[in-house]
Amino acid sequence: MPRTLPFDVAPTEAHHEIGAAESGILRFRVRRGISIAERLAVREVDQSDAIFKEVAELCLQIHRDGSAADAADGPLKGLQLHEIYLAVNAVLNLLAQSTEPLLGPVEAAVALCYREEVQHLKEAREASSEAVITRKATTMIQHRLNGCADWSDDDTKAIDCEGMIIDIAMLYNREAAGSSSEEAAGIMRQMQEIQDALGKLQLEPGSPPPNPTGQTSTGAAEPPTPAIPTSAPSASGSSASPTSSRRSKRPAGTNANASPTRSSR
Repeated sequence: MPRTLPFDVAPTEAHHEIGAAESGILRFRVRRGISIAERLAVREVDQSDAIFKEVAELCLQIHRDGSAADAADGPLKGLQLHEIYLAVNAVLNLLAQSTEPLLGPVEAAVALCYREEVQHLKEAREASSEAVITRKATTMIQHRLNGCADWSDDDTKAIDCEGMIIDIAMLYNREAAGSSSEEAAGIMRQMQEIQDALGKLQLEPGSPPPNPTGQTSTGAAEPPTPAIPTSAPSASGSSASPTSSRRSKRPAGTNANASPTRSSR
């Protein structure tokens, strides 16, 4: 019997139903996250790392063959490693589809010249995918349904409704993505708040620059200076109106009705 933590506030109970009246309905506990035990159980059958290594080895072999001095001219001659990697994965992805694959020249050359290697990788990926789907469903049944702690992969394979197995595995995926999606949403909200704050700090045309010392001036405030036009002065040499000139040069606290003194230049 597993021990439980002494929560001051117990976790809320939430459930997700899978199935239909014809196949039966299962009610799984929902935690919006995956436990370490659940993740490790799935990792035991996941062969994606080993398959990635085999794909890399095949890409290196194709690169060596295409770079050899006596290599025949063809779509694979002189390709870069990243181009070969994309082609190999494109072939594997297309072969996994139920429809007839449409291959380009490079992909077709990979599929024909390295038929055995590609077929081996295709079968390895399919076997790993089936094992992972089965184990995800088994893990959810073991840890999220009462009385099923000893449920096995063979028990899962014996379920006569394949759609139910896939739905249970998809529930595992949603639970595994629950915490990370919330964290990503929080980061996006923080980035948006930062962008909004930076937008408010941008100076509008004609507004005075901020005090570099960060201190507020204690002197009398001067009237705002009108914005300087961005267009170049005309060829006639016309200047700004005298009224606006006098207004910008008036000292703070001067009577608005007083006659300004013109400075000779």
